[in-house]
Amino acid sequence: MKIMIYSDASDAQLFARVESDFRVPVERLTEDDFSPQAIKANTALLDSKHNLLVIITQRKYACIMDWVLKLRAETDIPILLASDQLNSADEYIIRNAGVDDFHGSTQYDSMLCVKIRSAKRWIERLKQKNVAYNSEWTLNKQALKIVSPSQDARRISHNECKLLDLLLQKKGEVITRSEISQHVFRREWDPTDKSIDMLICKVRGRFRDHTEEQFPAIETVRGVGYMLRAS
Repeated sequence: MKIMIYSDASDAQLFARVESDFRVPVERLTEDDFSPQAIKANTALLDSKHNLLVIITQRKYACIMDWVLKLRAETDIPILLASDQLNSADEYIIRNAGVDDFHGSTQYDSMLCVKIRSAKRWIERLKQKNVAYNSEWTLNKQALKIVSPSQDARRISHNECKLLDLLLQKKGEVITRSEISQHVFRREWDPTDKSIDMLICKVRGRFRDHTEEQFPAIETVRGVGYMLRAS
């Protein structure tokens, strides 16, 4: 997880303190990072299930609203807004526009720490639920995509996702066709049914053109099933 912070407050030690308190990478954003082009180009910012965006600002309502709308046009990353310039009506409107939580001060105090910690825990729970890992590859089960170490994202089908999830859970173990049939298709395996073999072929094809960052091989265990190579 990474915490990204935009701040126009005067606390010079803010970024070092957040990094020390939460022991995660902290990236400093500038006002230029809120342009539509920058948001679209910044793949780290769009990584909504891994990162948290904290905006600490003394800007007025119109500017904050502009930033939030631009962000929400491209990403659903969790946004925590700390501002002492908003009244309750402003907060209501901005929350409906896409801010997840508010802090009524631009100071990095104990309450802002609590809010960041709460958001961090929520993201980590969501990540555990929706994402599986194999080395530097990432399987995002909610978004139905797999991302290579070089951040090349590939869409996959629901059944391909369920198969990969099972293989990653039991990496290095032989998985029978009966297990795969129950997990993916929710039915008993029929030896005349070629659905599993066709699905395996499709998944292998997703990674065939990766040469420098090859996904571990899905090996056929003759007469039994399949296995994802452990290394």
